[in-house]
Amino acid sequence: MRIGIFIQHLLRGLGGAERAAINIARGMLERGHDCFLFHDTPPNMLDIPSYSIPQRIVCCNISSGNGINSVTTAKRVILKCRCDVACIFSYDTYSLFALSATVGTGLPLVCSERSAPWLEENILWNRRERLLCLASADIIHLLFPSYTASLPEKLRSRVRSIPNFFDPQAYSDEPSLRARQNKVVLAVANLQEPIKQLSLLISAFAILHAEFPDWECHICGDGPFYKQYQNLIDAYHLSSCVFLEESVKDIDK
Repeated sequence: MRIGIFIQHLLRGLGGAERAAINIARGMLERGHDCFLFHDTPPNMLDIPSYSIPQRIVCCNISSGNGINSVTTAKRVILKCRCDVACIFSYDTYSLFALSATVGTGLPLVCSERSAPWLEENILWNRRERLLCLASADIIHLLFPSYTASLPEKLRSRVRSIPNFFDPQAYSDEPSLRARQNKVVLAVANLQEPIKQLSLLISAFAILHAEFPDWECHICGDGPFYKQYQNLIDAYHLSSCVFLEESVKDIDK
């Protein structure tokens, strides 16, 4: 099978959507499928991807900057790749661009949402355009079954709920982790509210700290809420167990 994945900021982003798209493409590649990552990168911003991408995965730049001409060009690229199915990893108006580029191609379409519906509709995007995009999908991927309630009844049969995956076994044999006396919760995210809701993590740690004094929380990232998060840590008297670290690029390391 030939699988196309729309991931807008493939060469510019260091977020969960980019990481998930590449991991899925890598997994499909290992199963014998061909994968194509369609991204939107202006010519003057072309760069090495933030995450490692196997050479056999094809990256195709379909910039959305020139209106209808961009849609026509993108459709030509998609047809040239001869994909059997397409998946949109997005949560804003780029989804509409990707959707327009697939119209008339006959491609089955999967729309994958990477955030909670209330964030999609109130912070990242809006409800009207979100539903317009999801109504055009053959399959709708949501992170949790409870998110299905945000959709009209006629769309709910298309929903497949698959949470983000984490394999603890991949890290259980790491010598540096086994040598640690304290257990560690690691959060890697932009420091911003309400999208990342790191204030909720800090508040939860304040509740649990007395019962689990051997646990630490390390938050890696930068952003406009650094000072507010540090003030919250100080207010809860958590400076000995909750730490704001600098932004990192090699998340696995």
